[in-house]
Amino acid sequence: KGFDLDVTEQVLQRLLSHHDALRMVFRQEHDDMLQYNQRELTEPFSIISCDVSKAQDVKQAISTYANEYQRQLNLEKGPLMKVICFHTENGDHLLIITHHLVIDGVSCRILLEDFMSLYHQAEKGETMVLPPKTHSFKEWAEAVERYAKSQLLKNQKEYWAAIENRPFTTLPVDHEVKERKVADTKAVKMQLTEAETEHLLTNIHLPYTTEMNDILLCALGLAVQEWTGQSHV
Repeated sequence: KGFDLDVTEQVLQRLLSHHDALRMVFRQEHDDMLQYNQRELTEPFSIISCDVSKAQDVKQAISTYANEYQRQLNLEKGPLMKVICFHTENGDHLLIITHHLVIDGVSCRILLEDFMSLYHQAEKGETMVLPPKTHSFKEWAEAVERYAKSQLLKNQKEYWAAIENRPFTTLPVDHEVKERKVADTKAVKMQLTEAETEHLLTNIHLPYTTEMNDILLCALGLAVQEWTGQSHV
């Protein structure tokens, strides 16, 4: 059916006011990069409407526009989100561009769920309502600061100081590289058998209730030890 852009803009405005992180901006002050949470956006959020229905290669046209709009995200002024509605002969495609400083894979799913919920409410003429907010960014930042000054963390100081002061050797290399270019790199691929994959996903975790990341880190540690002779990485 395509998107009702007026409704979509209302929904996005509501999302921006509900989710603190989407209003973040980052400013260089002296030698520090400081993160600010804007209480309100300086101007109403607007969707970019883009008709690519006449393009010979629609996917390529969308890709070109997407790259251009990603480059336009402004860390200092915000918002670190742009929304483009591409109109094609087969319907509309909505592209939501967000900077990785304010969103990740997990929060992206939350954002999409909230978007769908609000859009359906607005379409029916209902008041747009989201579940109650959890802790604000301000509360989280203050909690992190309290934790940083806590005795619990201070008790770990000697441990981390010992780790930091432990001597280490650099990884052995065949020759020094003075200039690094993508053109000079290569990828090495390997593949596990079906039996190895099944073992890695199931049986190997039973003795110590491990997860995949634990096993991969162990494998990395063992490989580096075999390569360098060092027992600490």
